[in-house]
Amino acid sequence: MGYLNVTPNAANIVPGQVDLSIDMRDLSLETIEAMVSALEKRVHEIETATGNQIQLERQHPVAPTLASPKVQETIAAVCDSLKLKHYSMPSRAIHDAQEIGRFTQMGMIFVPSHAGVSHAEDEYTSPEQCGQGADVLLHTLLQLDQQL
Repeated sequence: MGYLNVTPNAANIVPGQVDLSIDMRDLSLETIEAMVSALEKRVHEIETATGNQIQLERQHPVAPTLASPKVQETIAAVCDSLKLKHYSMPSRAIHDAQEIGRFTQMGMIFVPSHAGVSHAEDEYTSPEQCGQGADVLLHTLLQLDQQL
């Protein structure tokens, strides 16, 4: 769930309208399309069963961009050389890297946030971990430059 607006938004009141957004992500466009189709089918069933009107509006459909194995391997090798723990994880996040990946190889470096909290007001990454992330980025770029 990305966004939820209930009107009226008061205790003990049945809402007259609910606006919400759902962020569907996957590494496969086919899987995303299957999820959208399943949602549309279920929404139609709910409309029929309840007599409510439900309007679906697709916003920001973006095809997945996969990270380059070469870039990912280089990031991992740099982490090893800097003796930093690391693991690979798929990301379908809509970052600049997704658009850059449409015309060149790309990869992403994530640094840990305290208690795993991300994209939230209380997200915190220590200055030491930010510095380590910057070191990984610098050394990854230098290694990739040497490979050209």
